[in-house]
Amino acid sequence: MKGKAPKFVITDGDRAMRNAIRIVFPNATHRLCAWHLIRNATSNVGKHGFSAQFTKCMLGDYEIGEFKRKWENMIYQFDVQEHMWVIEMYEKRSIWPIAYIRGKFFAGLRTTSRCEGFHSQLKKFVNYKNNLTEFIHHLNRCLNYVRQREIEADFACVNGDQPLETSYRELENSASAIFTCDVFFIFRRILTKAAKLKVVGSKTSFSCTIYPVRKNVFSEQEWFVSFEPRSSHFKCCCRRMESYGIPCDHIVAVMVYLDFNEVHKSLVLFRWTKKAKEEFWKCHPKKEKFLESLVGARHAALLKACDDMCSVASLSVFGYYDTINKVLGQTEFLKARNKSTETCDIEVDVQEGPVLRDPLRAWTKGCTSTAVGKGKGKRRCTTCRRQGHNRSTCPVQKRIVENRASSSRYPDIGMSECNYDGESMEDDGSDNEFS
Repeated sequence: MKGKAPKFVITDGDRAMRNAIRIVFPNATHRLCAWHLIRNATSNVGKHGFSAQFTKCMLGDYEIGEFKRKWENMIYQFDVQEHMWVIEMYEKRSIWPIAYIRGKFFAGLRTTSRCEGFHSQLKKFVNYKNNLTEFIHHLNRCLNYVRQREIEADFACVNGDQPLETSYRELENSASAIFTCDVFFIFRRILTKAAKLKVVGSKTSFSCTIYPVRKNVFSEQEWFVSFEPRSSHFKCCCRRMESYGIPCDHIVAVMVYLDFNEVHKSLVLFRWTKKAKEEFWKCHPKKEKFLESLVGARHAALLKACDDMCSVASLSVFGYYDTINKVLGQTEFLKARNKSTETCDIEVDVQEGPVLRDPLRAWTKGCTSTAVGKGKGKRRCTTCRRQGHNRSTCPVQKRIVENRASSSRYPDIGMSECNYDGESMEDDGSDNEFS
C-alpha cells in the first residue's frame, strides 16, 4: 500500500485482532461486523424477537440520545438488564452502532462479507493439495479472472448510456455521466426518495443558509441541510455523505429546491467516478501491459470496431483498397514500435541466494513434537498389550473367554484357579508367545 495505513477496519470482534489494530493502525477506525453481532445476539440471549430489536438499534440512523432511549426500552422489554453479553456490548457501543460511527467513512460496508466472498472465490482455484508452485499459478488464474470481470464492468460503464427514470432528467443525466453504473443506481434511488421530501423554509446566516427538510409539512422528524454559496458546499445533519461518499436524499432535495441541473463537484467522491483509474495508470504506466485481462478486453474492443469498419469498407472498391492499405501500414508501424520498446522493459535482477522450495508437509492438527520425523508405530493388543495381533486374535483373550465359559458350567471353580495373571499380560520385552 506504499506506506498508507487503512482508515477503517471491520473485524468479527476477536480480542487479539482488536489489540493488534490498536497498536499497528492507531489512527484507523475499528468497527465490529454486523453479521457476527446479530449471530452472537441470537446465540447468547436466545429470546424471541431480541435479535430483531437489536438489529434496529444497531443499524438505525438515530442520534446518540435516541439510541440510548431505544436501548433501555429494549433491555427492559426482554428483561436482560443483568445479562453479561448485553452489558459488554453496551460498553463497546462506540465501535458497532450507526449512532456512534456516523460521519466516519466506511464506503457502505458493515460486514466482513467482502473478504469472505473473495475467500470463497479463491477456493474455486486452489486447495490444500497444491504445492507452492501450483498455488502461485492458480492464484494468478484467479486474479486474472477477477481483473477480467473488472474490465468488463469498466467497459459497461464507459460505453452506453443508462435510461432515465425520474422526473429530474437533467440532474439524473449528470449523475449517469459522472458515476459508475453501480453508484449511479444507488443515486437514482436516492433521487426518487428526495422527490418525496419537502423543504419547509430557510434561515440565512453570515456564512451559510440552513434548509429544514421534512417528509411533509406536518411531520415532526426534521433534518437540517446547510449550504455555503461561496464554496457551494453542502452538509447534512445525518452525515451520510461523510459515511458513504454519496449525497443523501436530504441534500438532493435541497438541490432540487435550488434548481441545480447537475451534481455539484463538492458532492462527487472521486473513487466513485468513471475516471477513478486514470490516476492509477498515470502513476503506474508500466503495470498496464502485465494485465492479461486488460489485453483481452482491448482485443475484444478492437475486433468489434474493426468488424463495423469492415462492414462499411466492403461496400465499395475504393473503400476496400483504402482501408486495407491503412490497416497493413498501421500494423507494420505498431510492430516496429513494439520491437523498439522491448529493450526498455523492466529488468529483473537475478541475485544468487538460497533456492525457494516447497515447505515440508505436516499435519495441521494433532501432530506432537515427538511424532515429527518418526514412523507410525504399530498398534498393540488392548488385552495383552503386545504387538502383532489384535483383541479378536489374542490368545489371552481366548483363554479368558474359555475360563468364563467353564466357570459358568462349573460354578465351584473360581477365577483364581484359572491360568490368568494380570502381571503376565504386560509386555516383558520377550518374543515368546503364550503356551
